[in-house]
Formats: sequence, structure tokens, C-alpha cells
Amino acid sequence: MSVTAPRFSSSDPVLRVQGLQVSFFTERGELRVVDDVSFDIAPGETLALVGESGSGKTVTALALMGLIDPPGRIVQGQIELKGQALSGLSETQMQQLRGRRIGMIFQEPMTSLNPVFTIGDQIGEVLLRHLAVDAAAARTQVLKLLDEVGIPDASQRIDRYPHELSGGMKQRVMIAMAIACQPDLLIADEPTTALDVTIQAQILALLKELQRKTGMAMLFITHDLGIVSDIAERVAVMYAGQIVELAPRATFFTDPQHPYSQKLFRALPNRGKRGAPLEAMSFYRALRSSLGAMQEPIAAMD
Repeated sequence: MSVTAPRFSSSDPVLRVQGLQVSFFTERGELRVVDDVSFDIAPGETLALVGESGSGKTVTALALMGLIDPPGRIVQGQIELKGQALSGLSETQMQQLRGRRIGMIFQEPMTSLNPVFTIGDQIGEVLLRHLAVDAAAARTQVLKLLDEVGIPDASQRIDRYPHELSGGMKQRVMIAMAIACQPDLLIADEPTTALDVTIQAQILALLKELQRKTGMAMLFITHDLGIVSDIAERVAVMYAGQIVELAPRATFFTDPQHPYSQKLFRALPNRGKRGAPLEAMSFYRALRSSLGAMQEPIAAMD
């Protein structure tokens, strides 16, 4: 059964999330991992979802993609992509959307790419699955994508396996897969975590340029405030499954309102205070500890 998108106005948000709640059900009861989360993203906008490991960022992204597996499930809330409700769609219908209208760049390209298939085959599979193209046309498009994401000598590297590429190259391949069908929404989950600062800057510049060309909305998940200042228009701060602050980038960096946000800034290194100890997140660590085992399965996913 195909999915028909409703009429969409350019003034409407590409993504709207309202009251999202994700829980995991174990022998010890319900563990609420994402708790009443709401936000939207406009066309061409980047929203940075910021928070420490275990805050629920990745689980939120997986919920948007319809990839929450048992014992977890979406308990309540609405997710709309260009006005189309996703929450009630079947797995078959979600498969039509994933890769076609929603692209995702995962944290670890080495584990996300299949080691026994060439990068050309893996990018081409996205095109063959979602677009009406044959194998020859798909290969031509893959070469264009590799060139677009900055992989030199694309005609030679298209038949390489993931282990034959550097970390930065593998991440570029993941980006090519995510944008292959020109999605409405790109979810980038810590896409530069394992890269050195030079490659990191190149990947961020690439994402911004691709967004400028396509007008796609982007949810950028990170714990790095330096990256946030460079790439996002708005910032959502997540803690213990909740968004505790949502603000334009300039406002967030000059006048953070929530105590947790303020604490994040005070914990950053300061050249003017060289040798001084960094302020610990003791209050919030204590709060997390008080939650006990409820947070344990979250940290493993985020």
C-alpha cells in the first residue's frame, strides 16, 4: 500500500513532533526514555538536539524513523512529516518513507556499512529500492553522488569496500546514501564524533552546502556545543528524556535560560582560566543517579 502525502505549504514545518513519549517495558516496569517531547523544523532549517549520552537523543531519532524495537515502543504523541501523520503507519509504509523522504546518517559508519558489499552497491540499493531506475542509471547516479559528497576518483572508488576507505571517506559514503533520494528531512546522529577536527570541519561544510542546494530540513544530534554554534539555526537541549530548553542559536549562546543549559556552558574549558578545574555537572549527575536503573538502557543506545 503506497503512502500519499497531503498538500504541503512552504510555510509549514517539514517535521512536527508533539508530545512524543517512548518507553521501554521490562520486568522491572516501564522505563520512560523520551518524555513529552515537542519541536518542529522548518524547510531549510537545522535544529540541533543537544544533550549528554543517555539523554534520549538517539531514541528520539529512532522514533522519527519508526525504528523502535521491542521492548520499546512509542506510547503516545504525534509525528508529522510535511503534514502526514507517521505514527499510525505500518512497517511497510514506513519502509517507503525511510531513505526516500527521511534520510539518516548514523554515528558509526564502519558498523553501519555492510563490509561484504561495495560502497557503490550500497548507495545504489537505495536508488533501486525507492526510484524507478535500472542498474545502469543507478550506477551513473551513484558516481554523481560520490562526486557531490567530495570523494575523489569516484569511478575508481565506487567498487571499493568500506574497509578500503578512511573514516572520513566512509562518513561521506553514509551522507551519499542518506541524500540519494533528496529527502525532505535529514537526521544526522553525531556524524562527526569519530573524526579528527579537520575532517569534522569538512563534513559540516558539506552538510551545509547540501542543505543549501536541496532545501532539506535537518535534525543534527550532538553533544558538542562548538558544532552547534557552526551549523544550527535553533537549539533544543535534552536532559533525562525531556527538552528543557528550545531557543534560537544566538539566544541560546548569549542567554541560556535553563539551569542545565547554563551548567553546560560553565563546564566548557576557558582559556582565560587555564589551570582552573572545570565545573562538574554534579547536581545533574546526582539527579541521574537518583533515577537509578531507569537510565541504564538509555545510555547504551545514545
